[in-house]
Amino acid sequence: MSHPPLADKFTHMVFIETPTFTRLVTHLLTDDEYRGMDKTLFEDLVSSLQEAKAIAKGKAQPSRRFEVARPDAKAVREQIGLSQSEFARLMQVSVKTLQNWEQNRRTPTGPAAALLKIMSAAPEVALKSLHT
Repeated sequence: MSHPPLADKFTHMVFIETPTFTRLVTHLLTDDEYRGMDKTLFEDLVSSLQEAKAIAKGKAQPSRRFEVARPDAKAVREQIGLSQSEFARLMQVSVKTLQNWEQNRRTPTGPAAALLKIMSAAPEVALKSLHT
């Protein structure tokens, strides 16, 4: 049994945006492009959501998969062999911030996350660069 496209069931659509969506979409579409979103694009969005649901339930495979590993500050610190206070000083953060990272209450971001990756991959180079 074939169903009509979901967008055909609507005579009027209202998009309710989250603040995050609004912030992101303004970088991708002009106001005119956003207002001109047609039924085809709406159907594509609905189809994508249905695919995501099927993937989440294990009924379909994603076309690509990305995993982002959070930097393990404690493992990096122990690998280098520094105390929390020494490592915090090296990272130019407070000991409390480092403890929050190590206990997974917070996640390092930006330059701190990048520095942790470098320290993990090449500790000698990182330490030499930071101590000069």
